[in-house]
Amino acid sequence: MATSLAVRLRDALRQSAPDVEWRPLYTAAMEEAYRLGDHEAVAQFAAAASAYLDAEGRHREAIAEVEYGLVLTNAKPAQQAQMLRIRAWFELTAGDPATARISLDRARVASSVPADPEAVADLALRVALTDVIAVEAGAADRLAALTAPIQSGGLESLAALCKLWLGVARFNAGSLAHAAPWCNALGAHGAAQSNRWRVAEAQELARTLRLVREPAPPCAHPDAADPGGRGYIAEWLHAGNMAYSVLRFRGAGDSAGGAWSSAFRRLPAGYTSGGDGFVAALGAHLEGRYSVPITPPDTVTLLNAGSALASAEAVAIAGTQSAATAWATWFATRWPASLRTAVEWPASSTRVHGLLLARSGNLRGAVVRLRDSVRWTKDAGFEVEHAVSLIQLSELLALAPGGIGRQEWSTIRSEGRLRARALGVDAAAVADAAVSAASLGKFDTSRPRLTPREVEVLELFKTGQTYRGAGTVLGLDWRTVQTHAKNIYAKLEVKSKTGAVTRASELGLL
Repeated sequence: MATSLAVRLRDALRQSAPDVEWRPLYTAAMEEAYRLGDHEAVAQFAAAASAYLDAEGRHREAIAEVEYGLVLTNAKPAQQAQMLRIRAWFELTAGDPATARISLDRARVASSVPADPEAVADLALRVALTDVIAVEAGAADRLAALTAPIQSGGLESLAALCKLWLGVARFNAGSLAHAAPWCNALGAHGAAQSNRWRVAEAQELARTLRLVREPAPPCAHPDAADPGGRGYIAEWLHAGNMAYSVLRFRGAGDSAGGAWSSAFRRLPAGYTSGGDGFVAALGAHLEGRYSVPITPPDTVTLLNAGSALASAEAVAIAGTQSAATAWATWFATRWPASLRTAVEWPASSTRVHGLLLARSGNLRGAVVRLRDSVRWTKDAGFEVEHAVSLIQLSELLALAPGGIGRQEWSTIRSEGRLRARALGVDAAAVADAAVSAASLGKFDTSRPRLTPREVEVLELFKTGQTYRGAGTVLGLDWRTVQTHAKNIYAKLEVKSKTGAVTRASELGLL
């Protein structure tokens, strides 16, 4: 009886269709397992229910089910390890990788002499959580090598999870050719298992693969009547795809913002740390402003890379010079070199970094980054970003001081606009974004141009620092800070730190 109910429960959860009532099956299965004294089955049912609740976006309820399962499996090492692995995943998606590692360590201790499939499962999940999603070098290759034995060992759910993150990791590294097979395998797995969530995830990954290289009008939400039926990972992917599509090809911005806002409310914190980046990017592109303060995430992962990229682009286009300077520094020191883009916001990370440099006042550095983006996007086959990079490079070249011939500028501009037209990209909007990012360049004579270092000095003055205090923070001699201050005063036409801070704030420099 318990076995029959378990099969029906598993099938109901996999299909996750609105007309399938899984809760009565779950309750009946639990009652039968209790009647038979089978606490191992009870724990397995709790694990299945927690996975469903988590995919629905009901994360607190999911964690409660896991904690319940942990109590029941206290004397059963193998099942205890299984529950701990599930909890580690929830902890990661909540933005707490350190606690996730602790749970995995406990799982390893619990199954100290595991069977081969369990040993492979433990290692694979550890690689996925601590290496692949945390963007460690070589992690994707290690996980790929583990996926075949995981599947042959009958661990279908973990195999699907590996395929999902392998596809995302390959894409984020800029390798479309290597990402496609894993995305296709995920779709085939979902279809074979009648797993609605996996099918939806594979569809969104495939949409992103097309979005970066083919003409693609803004995509409508495929399940508008059932926004909760897809699972939050598919919603996360779709919301980013939709926002990026709107900005590159222009369309219904309100519907994109609404889709992302809806998904945002259901996502665990690990997917959104770095700010509500997509909403900010939509506001910056479509309205020239954003309303929510944006700060860089402490750690970049595959989960929040897209949100961070979108946030950075919003700051570059509509933020202050001081914010752009801070983000540009963060990009140079914290953004992993292996991340060239993000699956839910497929912008070139090098191009976005260049826009930040332009906004911070470093046009020469911006041009260097945009040239690199042009080369990379061409080699990687990111056709849309290649056209965008060409157009924005030409705009920055027109503003940068010296070193550029008119013929080169004209050639780059023409090529970019021709490619944009063929792809359906809004070339004028792309060009305007670059000009906005370079608003402190030579074309804008209405405002003084401060260097990135001068902005840093001003930010410290704003907090009440003296010359010596600012020098200590920046690692400079106080006399050097004093020299920067004199230059700031001259540019802003003021005579004191307080006057400089007030004037810079009025001009939108702080």
